[in-house]
Amino acid sequence: MEKYRDGQRELHCVFVDLEKVYDRVPREELWYCMRKSGLAKKYVRVVQDMYERSRTVVRCAVGQTEEFKVEVGLHQGSALSPFLFAIVMDQLSEEVRQESPWTMMFADDIVICSESREQVEENLERWRFALERRGMKVSRSKTEYMCVNEREGSGTVRLQGEEVKKGAGGNWATVGRRRRGGRRVHRQREKRKGKSVGLRIGTLNVGTMTGKGRELADMMERRKVDILCVQETRWKGSKARSIGAGFKLFYYGVDSKRNGVGVVLKEEFVRNVLEVKRVSDRVMSLKLEIEGVMLNVVSGYAPQVGCELEEKERFWSELDEVMESIPTGERVVIGADFNGHVGEGNRGDEEVMGKFGVKERNLEGQMVVDFAKRMDMAVVNTYFQKREEHRVTYKSGGRSTQVDYILCRRGNLKEISDCKVVVGESVARQHRMVVCRMTLMVCKKKRSKIEIEKITKWWKLKKEEYCEEFRQKLRQALGGQVVLPDDWETTAEVIRETGRKVLGVSSGRKKEDKETWWWNEEVQDCIQRKRLAKKKWDMDRTEENRQEYKELQRRVKREVSKAKQKAYDELYTK
Repeated sequence: MEKYRDGQRELHCVFVDLEKVYDRVPREELWYCMRKSGLAKKYVRVVQDMYERSRTVVRCAVGQTEEFKVEVGLHQGSALSPFLFAIVMDQLSEEVRQESPWTMMFADDIVICSESREQVEENLERWRFALERRGMKVSRSKTEYMCVNEREGSGTVRLQGEEVKKGAGGNWATVGRRRRGGRRVHRQREKRKGKSVGLRIGTLNVGTMTGKGRELADMMERRKVDILCVQETRWKGSKARSIGAGFKLFYYGVDSKRNGVGVVLKEEFVRNVLEVKRVSDRVMSLKLEIEGVMLNVVSGYAPQVGCELEEKERFWSELDEVMESIPTGERVVIGADFNGHVGEGNRGDEEVMGKFGVKERNLEGQMVVDFAKRMDMAVVNTYFQKREEHRVTYKSGGRSTQVDYILCRRGNLKEISDCKVVVGESVARQHRMVVCRMTLMVCKKKRSKIEIEKITKWWKLKKEEYCEEFRQKLRQALGGQVVLPDDWETTAEVIRETGRKVLGVSSGRKKEDKETWWWNEEVQDCIQRKRLAKKKWDMDRTEENRQEYKELQRRVKREVSKAKQKAYDELYTK
C-alpha cells in the first residue's frame, strides 16, 4: 500500500450502493443461498415457516389499511435479517468477488478497486450484472467514483453508458475517512440543509391613512417590519400606492369616513404578489410566493361592540369564505383588529391559544376563539409571556385592552419565534402595532433525473379483440410451438416484447395530484345552492333567508367532509 500513499501510482475506486436491499431480496434466492451455504435443511424450513404467508398493514392518517401479502424482501426489524442478508450477498457475489484489497464489502456497500480505470469499469459492470439478475438493483445516484493520486487524462467511469458521479479525490487517508461513513454523513447534511427566510409581520389599526403614509413607512423601516396589515384606513377605492421608503400599500375601502383595510409590503416582496382579493372594506387578502412557499396575508377589521349582529355575522362569514378558499398546504397569517377580548388564561381552549391574554373574555373575544377552532388557527399573541405593557394593543384614557391579534395555522406555529406589542410609536393615537417574527423553512430538493418506467398496458387483454391478436402474435413469435421452451427467461422476454407491440406502453409521465381530486357533483351542487342563498340574503335581509344561508353553509362543510372521506376510502381500497 505504500506506493499509493506515496503517490507513485493511481488507485481507482468505485463505491457501489444498492437500493432498498432488504425489500428487494427474492425469497427463492434466499432459500437457494441458505442451502448453498451449507445450512441444515431443518434451519431452512424454520426460516421458510417464518416467512410463509407473511402479511402486513399500512397505518395512515385515518386508520389502517386491510392486510395484504408480502412475498419479497426480508423482515424489517428482525434480528435474523442481517445474518440472512449476509448469506445472500456472500453467495450472489461469489463468482465476481476478488481478493482484498481489490474488492471490499460493507453490508450493502461495495468498494471495487483497481489500478486502471478500464479495469474498475469492467469490474463494476460484472458486479452490476451479477446482482441485478438476482433481483438486486445498483443505485445510479448514490454510486460514486474516486481516483487517488489522479493524473491528467484519467477520464471517468461509466455504468451502462451513464457517467458515475465523481467524489472528492485525495490521499489514502481520504479513502479511509470516506468509507467510515463520509457519504452517509454528507447525505444527512444535505437533508438537513435548507434555506430559511425570516419575516417580521405585523398588524395595526391606523385610525386613518390620510397624512400618515410616510410616517408609517418610516416606522416599518425602523422596526424592520416586512409585512403590515392595517385597518381603518378610511381610503376609498381599490388600488395600490407607494407610501415612501420602498413600501407599497394595497388597500380597499368604500367610504372615506369609516372602515377600510390594507396590506403594506416591503419593496422586495412587492413583485412576489400573485393575487389580491378585496372582499369588502373589512376583509382583504394577498397571496405571495416567497422562495417557492405560498404565504397568504389576510387583513381584517371586525365591527365594534355596539354594531348590529348582522354586520358582525357578515364579517365572520366573509372571513370564513376567504379561509376556505385557501388550500390547506399554504401558509396563512391573519392580522386583524377583532374588537374583542380573548381574555387571560386558556382553560378548555389550549389547542388554539396560550394563556397570556389580557383581562377577561367577552362575547366578541369568544367569536375569535370559535373562529380559530373552526379554521384550525392559533392566536399567536397569547403564546408568548411578556410584560402587560407588551401585550396591551389598545389604550384610551384609563382603558387598557387587547383587541388586535395575529393568527396563523396551528401546524405553522413552530415557525413563529416571537410576538409582542411595539410601544413608543405615535402613528396611531390609540392602537399599538403587534409584530411577530416568522421563519419560513425552504428546503429545495434537487430533482433526480430518473425516468419513470413505462408500463405495458396488460389490462387491454380484458377485451376479446386484443386477446385474440395477442395469442396470434405470440404463436408467431414462438415459431408455432405448442410446448414452451425450457428456458423461461427467453420465453418471458418474448411474451413481454409481444405485449409491448400489441398492447402498447404507457407514456411514463407522472400524473400530478390536484388539490380538488375529491371534487364531485354533490359538492358542486351544494356550493351552487349556497351561493344562490347568499345572493338572496344580500338582496332581502330577512331572518328566514339568513337561516337558509346558515343551514346551507353547514351542509356544504358536511358534504365536503363526506366527499373527502369517500375518496380516501376508495383510494385505500385500491
